[in-house]
Amino acid sequence: MSSLMALFPFMLSLLVFLLVLDSGVHCFGEKKLLKLQQFQWKQKWDASTCLSQKSRKEKGATILEMKHRDYCYGGGIKDWNKLLQKRLILDDLRVRSLQSRIKDITSSSGKTKDLSDTRIPLTSGVELGTLNYIVTVELGGRKLTVIVDTGSDLTWVQCQPCKSCYDQKEPLFNPSASPSYQTVLCNSSACQSLAFATGNTRICGENPPTCNYVVSYGDGSYSRGELAHDHLNLGNNPLDNFIFGCGRTNKGLFGGASGLMGLGRSSISLVSQTSEIFGGFFSYCLSTTQAGGSGSLVLGGNSSVYKTSSPISYTRMIPNPNPQLSTYYFLNLTGVSVGDLKLHDSRFGWTAY
Repeated sequence: MSSLMALFPFMLSLLVFLLVLDSGVHCFGEKKLLKLQQFQWKQKWDASTCLSQKSRKEKGATILEMKHRDYCYGGGIKDWNKLLQKRLILDDLRVRSLQSRIKDITSSSGKTKDLSDTRIPLTSGVELGTLNYIVTVELGGRKLTVIVDTGSDLTWVQCQPCKSCYDQKEPLFNPSASPSYQTVLCNSSACQSLAFATGNTRICGENPPTCNYVVSYGDGSYSRGELAHDHLNLGNNPLDNFIFGCGRTNKGLFGGASGLMGLGRSSISLVSQTSEIFGGFFSYCLSTTQAGGSGSLVLGGNSSVYKTSSPISYTRMIPNPNPQLSTYYFLNLTGVSVGDLKLHDSRFGWTAY
């Protein structure tokens, strides 16, 4: 049986070689249809040859002998030509099946989704009285300037009527002026995700049972209001039903910005809500604090929009070491330099976020 197994690939190779010689096929010439020649391979079939004779156990593992099924047909194989044609048909069907499954995974409704990229000007907030960086977006038909924050998740803006709001440069967002504005109900999945995204449990209102939020920051700043959704424009990319906070009581070091954009990792962050458009990718290039300096917030995975003269260096994010801080981004800080001066600290190499 082992000699037959060894001869089988050789006979197939010889058959292909003879067919090529006979038909005069060239690699770059005109395509021709090749027909398999009729041939017979006579063999003496013995049912005992199909029984596993070399299966064994070794070091706790069971090792089974594998044999090709073609040698286990009753009476032996009488027509190799017919068998090979059947194999080719089955192989083609299998390839088509795999291609169909891959297409189903990578597409929706039979069409492949193309991810987008958008570049939003990112500038220093010094002119608005904040040391944070700011961008301008369009929410509910209104352009609003908000602080960009990778350390939080919920995007919110100050809304009127406002119970207690800090002074901002732009007019307050007016929900009644937006036909697409709607509050989020307390029993919704978005409301339930607030505890994970903000660290504070949801608060249900009455008549109607709206979802109220509270988000606090490390410097003592906070925003309180109701969760809502409205139409959002990021560059030329529209997003319906964007979930955000409509702040009615807000206090803190926000300068004159209209609110804050959360770029964290929870399901309620802008990055997650726009993942079907931008693939969950974002990057930014920070500008100087001088007047006229401009950087970029890029949503999408195309870093070529920066048009830098030097190549971009990358560092790998590391798995979250603390489940209580799972919405943050982590990396290993190995050193800090200011100009040519390297700072030395025994804590370098620790995880930072």
